[in-house]
Amino acid sequence: MSDPLAELNRLQERDLELDQIREDQSRVPDELAQAREHFRKLEISLGDLQEQLREVRLAYNKVDLELQDLKSKREKAKAAQAQATGAKEQTQYGEQIRQLSGLIEDLEGNNKDIVGQIMPLLEQIEKLEAELAQVKAQMEEARPRAC
Repeated sequence: MSDPLAELNRLQERDLELDQIREDQSRVPDELAQAREHFRKLEISLGDLQEQLREVRLAYNKVDLELQDLKSKREKAKAAQAQATGAKEQTQYGEQIRQLSGLIEDLEGNNKDIVGQIMPLLEQIEKLEAELAQVKAQMEEARPRAC
C-alpha cells in the first residue's frame, strides 16, 4: 500500500502542473490561437472529404460490379442464342439480350438522353480528389503557423 501523504503530494504536483499549463495557454497569442483553429477546421474538412470520397468510391464500385455482371450475363445470353436451334428460343434470348443491353445503357449512359450512373460518380470522384489535394496543400501551408 502506498503512503497517503506521498499520494497527496504527487496529486498536488500534478495539479500545479495543470495550473501552469492553463496559465501558459492563456498567454498564447491570438494569431497562434487563430492559426490553430484554422488548422483544426482544415483537419475536419479533410476528414469529411475523405469520408465523402470513400462513400462515392463504394457507390462507383457497386455500380461497376453490377455493370460487369450485366455484361457477363449478356455475353452468356448471346452465346446461348447462337447455340439455340428453335426460333422461339432465339427470340427469348434476343429479348433477354435487349433487356440486359437496356440495363447496361442505363448504367453507362451511352445514349444522348441517358446520363447513366458511371460518369457522374467518376466526375464526383475527380472533384473530391481535387478538393482533397487543395485542403492538404492548405494544411501544409498552415502547419508552420499552427505549431
